[in-house]
Amino acid sequence: MASLSAASSPAARRCYEVLACDAYEDMARRLSAAFPDRFTYHHSKWATFPDGSDNIELGGYSPVNQLRGKHVLFLAAFSDNSTTLSQFYALIVLLESFIESLTVVLPFYPTGTMERVVKEGQIATASTLARIFNTLPSCGKPTCLLIYDIHTLQNRFYLMGNCLPQLETTVPLLKTAMANGSAEPVDMVAFPDDGAAKRFKALFQGFETVANKYYQAMPARSASYSR
Repeated sequence: MASLSAASSPAARRCYEVLACDAYEDMARRLSAAFPDRFTYHHSKWATFPDGSDNIELGGYSPVNQLRGKHVLFLAAFSDNSTTLSQFYALIVLLESFIESLTVVLPFYPTGTMERVVKEGQIATASTLARIFNTLPSCGKPTCLLIYDIHTLQNRFYLMGNCLPQLETTVPLLKTAMANGSAEPVDMVAFPDDGAAKRFKALFQGFETVANKYYQAMPARSASYSR
């Protein structure tokens, strides 16, 4: 959360009401504990009815709406389609609760590698997921979608209108670990394929780089099919 906690601009010093999906509840608690003057965490209940439909109760609404007029930070994890849909339910309600702004932290954009198709009938899910974000209600200003190390920078152009991306990277933290975490100096960075090298090579100035040709020759992804 370096981009939220360590930035020096006036906007970065604003206070947030924090909500989180079930997977990031511990992270939200740690964020609030580390910076109590800026982040106030509200616990939410993510449950289901016997038929499997969602039974969600967002924090910050009882006994009164504590989110009204506030900047809200939502920690999201789209680990599967079911939890993704549940979190979109929550985002819609938040945006209709008279909040000042909404920032969604989605560390991993799961459909980022499916940003194009090679034959008719395939679905570029990077685009379709972005369209769902684009149709979220407006609280008066665009929802900020904060993503770390997105697969391709071009994915940003799918997001527009009511939701705009803020792209961050953890590469500076990696470079610090490379400099301090090894007895031997690290002078080469190996990428799994040419695509990864093109995407991240510019962030490793001063290092020799190499792309793994063997990995590139392997199937790009596996898929399961049902009748």
